[in-house]
Amino acid sequence: MRDFEARQIKERIVKKVNRYALLLLVCVVAAGGMIFFAMFTYPIPYSWPTHYLSALGLTALKDGTPNLFTSLVFNAALVLSGVMTATYFVFRGKCSRRKPLTGLLWLAGIVAGLGLAGIGIFPYNLAPHVHDWCTWIASAGILVGVIAAAGAVRGTGTTLSENLLWIAFGVFTLLVWFALQYLRTHAMLPSTPTGQIQQKIVVLFFWLYMFWNSQALYRATRLREQCEEERDTPARQAD
Repeated sequence: MRDFEARQIKERIVKKVNRYALLLLVCVVAAGGMIFFAMFTYPIPYSWPTHYLSALGLTALKDGTPNLFTSLVFNAALVLSGVMTATYFVFRGKCSRRKPLTGLLWLAGIVAGLGLAGIGIFPYNLAPHVHDWCTWIASAGILVGVIAAAGAVRGTGTTLSENLLWIAFGVFTLLVWFALQYLRTHAMLPSTPTGQIQQKIVVLFFWLYMFWNSQALYRATRLREQCEEERDTPARQAD
């Protein structure tokens, strides 16, 4: 009887995590889609080489042209990104048996989530200093979260080697960012489009990281759920 109850509890947990993984995957795709969609509703033709992504979040352009609809879509995507980032790193924290690592991942998730949401809540044209601070806060939280998550892979559908590869990919992205920053600040490369490229490669890295991990979690929990159902089928038929 106790074994049957334990299996039921385990099955409910697997189903709960699977639903969360599916929701996370949908949110990751939706956030990327909303940002991409905002580029087409921008009042003027959006230019990848000359516009920062944050230009989509401006409530009005420099010449006074209103940008309310696009800013709402883009900033909503950032708030959604903040929520999903916070919940994911908190989830990874729960996957660790080491309390210090759990606490670090929880802290990183909350900091990164608040930072990303803050970027959307405080558009650059309304609160430039707060917007910039939120950008750096989010970046710091994400950096810590990605590194710390490598130590919490149990039940995530990923392996330590895969997480180490993501860290290596992140280090490579940062090296490219710093190289471009050095060349830009020393007038060896033009500020435009170098600055825009720097921003976009970092954003692209994190979106790919979240997409990979969310789909891996969904596939693993879906497979686990199917295995639990197949294991319980003979017992149900015997009853």
